[in-house]
Amino acid sequence: MIDLANAEKTESNIKYLHADVIQLDPFGPFDLITACYLLNYSSSREDLLNFCRVLFANLKPGGRFVAINDSSIDPPMDKDTYKKYGFFKEFASGSRPSRLYEPITYHLVVEDRDPTFQNFFITPSEYEVALTTAGFVDIVWHRCELAPAAEAIRPCEFYQDLLAHPTMQFFSCIRPLD
Repeated sequence: MIDLANAEKTESNIKYLHADVIQLDPFGPFDLITACYLLNYSSSREDLLNFCRVLFANLKPGGRFVAINDSSIDPPMDKDTYKKYGFFKEFASGSRPSRLYEPITYHLVVEDRDPTFQNFFITPSEYEVALTTAGFVDIVWHRCELAPAAEAIRPCEFYQDLLAHPTMQFFSCIRPLD
């Protein structure tokens, strides 16, 4: 995948990496870092804090970190409701997570296969503790919204269950000026 990305890139200042984020040495600083479903791979408070420290170290003072992660804000729906969106998730303890860092197994709905991946249950307050301990400020949580262009693909009604009980949550925060 990295080789393909490098072969297709058109800008010389783009660098693709495949690495364990926790093991990364600083290679920034950047004005903006985005992370999609990265932090919820933390299987412990220590891992989450280490992720946040690496991200903080790679931001310029005043830089912004934006993330999308598995949602723990709304109660999960039954797995059959999510299947129409191409996936469902299962918790180790049953229908709802019972503890921080409980494993969550995602199943992708694919014909003749059952691809899965795992992440971990982390609450907003747990994220906030790790982010502030790492040095971030101005943490803002953002609800899932439907982009206007989505209705051109499917009617708005299709997305109502997902919007009422989103499987993702978004936040942003800032590395303060020195």
